[in-house]
Amino acid sequence: MRNQRLFLRIFPRPSGRVDDSATGYYRSVTDLYLLYSGGAGWHYGMAGDGVRTRAEALTRENEILVEGLEITPESRILDVGCGDGAFAAWCAEKFGCRVTGITPVPEHAFIARALAEKRTVDHLCRFLAGDMNRLPFVDGSFDFVFNQESVCYARDKTQYLAEVRRLLKPGGAWSAVAFGIREEPLTPAEAVQYGKVLDGFRIPGLLAPSRLEAALEDAGYAEIKRGDLTPLSRKTAQYIVRVSRFPLWQFKLGIAPLFFRVSAVRRRHIHGHFSAGAAFSRGLLEGYCKLTFHRGWKPR
Repeated sequence: MRNQRLFLRIFPRPSGRVDDSATGYYRSVTDLYLLYSGGAGWHYGMAGDGVRTRAEALTRENEILVEGLEITPESRILDVGCGDGAFAAWCAEKFGCRVTGITPVPEHAFIARALAEKRTVDHLCRFLAGDMNRLPFVDGSFDFVFNQESVCYARDKTQYLAEVRRLLKPGGAWSAVAFGIREEPLTPAEAVQYGKVLDGFRIPGLLAPSRLEAALEDAGYAEIKRGDLTPLSRKTAQYIVRVSRFPLWQFKLGIAPLFFRVSAVRRRHIHGHFSAGAAFSRGLLEGYCKLTFHRGWKPR
């Protein structure tokens, strides 16, 4: 909540024209993400031993991303789609490594820097505004690259993964938790809900887990593996469905303008946010959406 107040004080809610792209979406709903995360990250929480609070569930996904990796203070990490910088700051705290975060929203880079400073790891973290489809780094810049529920925004997944492979040092690894859809075709009703996910989150498209694994193979990765995290996300999915009901009811009755006194485009982003979050979360609970772990290594 303190992070939300800080954002609203420095970057008040826009009243004029708001970009209708994915960048505009994230800019429009930053305060909602801050309220959700409490500074622990803008992603799904995962169940696990000893996990009791939402903050612990969000941290558990961080732990899943780095399990099995030998991260040291000498490691260089790239966090693509860094959001509020929580994963980057967590890595810097845990391993003493240097982390670069990239986000398409300049305001989010500011929020991430403030979080790193609060956690006294700002000397280890840097945050840049940029496009994940045009990563501005030289070959072999990083030991590890992470996508925490953000690879879905790559317009061409194979091309993006090839670009990440270029940035990795030989023997480096890419790890991700990825949004996806099930392997079997969707029913007409499920396809409608899937459309809400793409439209609300401004995602170009989701892949079935096997197709993302094939994209890793096509991009030249070795020792590829994946795992299904969908069962671990159930509690978070249930929470998101529950908190989305009231705002979606407001939009359904046409009274949302009384509650969200913002521009029409920004209100559309807010509607899309709750609609997509509820649709994807129901998909996780019903089986037509997936959250999966993926890892691939750049050969030495």
